[in-house]
Amino acid sequence: MEAYKMQLIVGDVIGILKELQVDRVRIVAHDWGASLGWTISSLFPKLVEKFVPISVGHPNINFNTQIDQWEKSWYVFMFQSQFAEDFLAKNNWEVFREWTRMHNEQDKWIYELSRPGALTAALNWYRANASLKLYIKKPVLPNINASTLGIWSSFDAYLTEAKMIQSGECVDGTWRYERLTGSHWVPLDQPEKLNELLIEFFGN
Repeated sequence: MEAYKMQLIVGDVIGILKELQVDRVRIVAHDWGASLGWTISSLFPKLVEKFVPISVGHPNINFNTQIDQWEKSWYVFMFQSQFAEDFLAKNNWEVFREWTRMHNEQDKWIYELSRPGALTAALNWYRANASLKLYIKKPVLPNINASTLGIWSSFDAYLTEAKMIQSGECVDGTWRYERLTGSHWVPLDQPEKLNELLIEFFGN
């Protein structure tokens, strides 16, 4: 689990970019990738030119008083349990299928997560970075300088709009927010609309 802590994942990304001799990037990232992108943009401001976080807002935005977000986040704390793997996979992945809202790519996800150790690896992202202790006392990141386009979708079952909107408070560069209509799985379910936004944003 320790290997999945955010600071180590950030170090992996920075190491890869250095190896490739890349000194300027534009980041598009969804869900945990967005959390990673916010952290990289905050800690390495000269590296990130533009940033597009999808669904997940800036880690500094505290939702301790947002009851609707706590209700949506129940699974995060369930994932901390040592029994989470068995719970998700039992009865032909019944709970997992319901939790992911019967998405049409479920069978592909289940196939990948059925590989030895794969489900534990996926859950370790949550266990290393989203425990109750970390929710109560999170490290504060610097504001980001990169021009940022935050995207959230109206039928997201896991994340609220408020956290993404409030993320503008953590952006010293240009901030823009776009609200789409659809599920949490924006890159899969709305690729054409997402690509239109990206082409426009990166073209300016």
